[in-house]
Amino acid sequence: MTIRVEDVLDAVVSHAMSLGVFDAVNTAEPKRAPGNNLQASIWFEAIRPARSSGLKATSMVLEFNIRLYSSLFKDDPDLIDPEVIKAVDLLFTEFNGNYTLLYDGEDMVRQVDVFGSEGTPLTARSGYVQFEENREYRVVDITLPLIIDDVWQQGGS
Repeated sequence: MTIRVEDVLDAVVSHAMSLGVFDAVNTAEPKRAPGNNLQASIWFEAIRPARSSGLKATSMVLEFNIRLYSSLFKDDPDLIDPEVIKAVDLLFTEFNGNYTLLYDGEDMVRQVDVFGSEGTPLTARSGYVQFEENREYRVVDITLPLIIDDVWQQGGS
């Protein structure tokens, strides 16, 4: 078996876009400052064997980082944190409700590891990022751990 990483990434992007709160959802960390409205970027963070693997094949944990960006230069800066918190809430609701990342009628993963049974749980942490001079953003980094069954065959050929 192999990792269907394109399909899994498409499923994550599709679920984020379906929420209707992001101007854009990119599949790489931006090199230039995003726009002023809420945007998201998704990229690969980590991969490791899953402890819950069986005896014939090793399952894996595939972690994505989802970073939300909101410009600090808005008319009402008091609304920045509520905006990003609402977006995090919508994403967490989506990943809890679509536990297997259903995409085109097919389950992409065994589960979103919401509680961290294989290590890192579904997590969000806030911070700030500066791109160019005077282009500062409020960001939230979401760790999205996905468990995918039977990716690597164990033993001989």
